[in-house]
Amino acid sequence: PPPLFPGNTYLGLQRWGDAVECFDKAIGLSRDYSFAAANKALAMFQLGQREEAIRWVTVGVGCVQGFRVWG
Repeated sequence: PPPLFPGNTYLGLQRWGDAVECFDKAIGLSRDYSFAAANKALAMFQLGQREEAIRWVTVGVGCVQGFRVWG
């Protein structure tokens, strides 16, 4: 299966490091993989890497064409 699916399983098991590895593989397959970037952000947050998590949320949002941030 694509690496996104095991990554989601690892998120459910709270195996954050394993999840990050899977999401990195998915992102390596396609730089436009917004779900992988967002899920990597979640795993990074759970690992206590807050700044890196924020960076990956930004990457995920950037992957979605036409996305607007409303404030």
